[in-house]
Amino acid sequence: STGGRPSAYAALELRQADTSGFWGPSEQPTGGPGGLAVYLVAPTSALTLFGPNSTSQAPTVVSTPAAAAGAAQPPVVNVAPPGKGCGSGGDGSGGGTPTRFDNVTFGLRPFGQDRTLIIATTALEISFRPLSRLDVVIGYAEHRFQRDAGASEWHGSYSTGLSYALTPTVQLRASADHKIRMPSVQQLYDTIAGDPGLAPERAMTYEIGGDWTGWRLARLGLSLFRSDVRNFIERDPVTETFANNQRYRFQGMELSSHSEFAGQTTFDASYSFLDASDRSALRVRDDLQYRPSHKLVAQLSRRFEQGMVVSISAQHVSDEQFFSRLGAPQTRSLAPYTLVNLRVSQAVFGQRLRVFVGADNLLDDGYAEAYGLPQAGRFIYGGIDLQVF
Repeated sequence: STGGRPSAYAALELRQADTSGFWGPSEQPTGGPGGLAVYLVAPTSALTLFGPNSTSQAPTVVSTPAAAAGAAQPPVVNVAPPGKGCGSGGDGSGGGTPTRFDNVTFGLRPFGQDRTLIIATTALEISFRPLSRLDVVIGYAEHRFQRDAGASEWHGSYSTGLSYALTPTVQLRASADHKIRMPSVQQLYDTIAGDPGLAPERAMTYEIGGDWTGWRLARLGLSLFRSDVRNFIERDPVTETFANNQRYRFQGMELSSHSEFAGQTTFDASYSFLDASDRSALRVRDDLQYRPSHKLVAQLSRRFEQGMVVSISAQHVSDEQFFSRLGAPQTRSLAPYTLVNLRVSQAVFGQRLRVFVGADNLLDDGYAEAYGLPQAGRFIYGGIDLQVF
């Protein structure tokens, strides 16, 4: 600006969104307004501002409207025409004039909260062996939940488990559990997204599987699971507030393995498949977003005689969907990604002091766990672990 930067100043850069709420030129362009836009707000005085990409001295004029009854009015921001700093065009979507925002001010919203939740659990569990190869575990718990300045609620949960040694190397298992999870302080009382009336989550979970411990020190495990959850708590994608969802179902399988070589090298690997679906009566879609269907994890660790431990792990995630927020329901998929982590530690002065260094996302893979929110790239760290006693 020619008169100095005002005491209150903001520049907002907005990405183009289509009618379904997806950012960026998500469909084949058909013309019309598009591109990036920058809106400038100067709520204190009339000044002359230049567009961020302007190559000439043609300014964006910020003028103060006439005051009503002597009261000061916020200035009006006149957005520069296309090609004068608003970024219209250039992405093949046309060159219309961006939206104009008038009389916009920004301010602080101070607030303070002091909230208390009481969650108390009393549990009883008994295990016995009715047969030489059969183990049985039965448990029950009573949960007391009291919201801030509210009455106490009581909820019960239980668990049952069976384990049968089919052979000396094969173990079969099965379980059925009724679980309760209380809403958190943030979910209840967050000033923007909280809902004080949230109900606890209730889940009925079933699992069957088996373990094989055969060749040398190798161990294989297979589990099939299903969980029906009522009142599942998560942010509503439209209102962005926490809400109870009527009924979700999670089912799938997990295959895991553990191997040891020469007592100094271990290798762990697992593959899981998840089918997550919305079973609510008023559901718009059957699938749930941000629940990857496939996840593969592997870790190799080596311990050396000099006290050094080297560990490298990899995780591959794929088939993760997300939904449109506006307009007709649409479904898209996040790009699959693979993360590689490395950690090296060295014991010094015996085993009480250990120095370590590592790198997460070693290959600097660009990935996102939620649409439009890219995660960190390569992260290098180091430190020490000190055992006092």
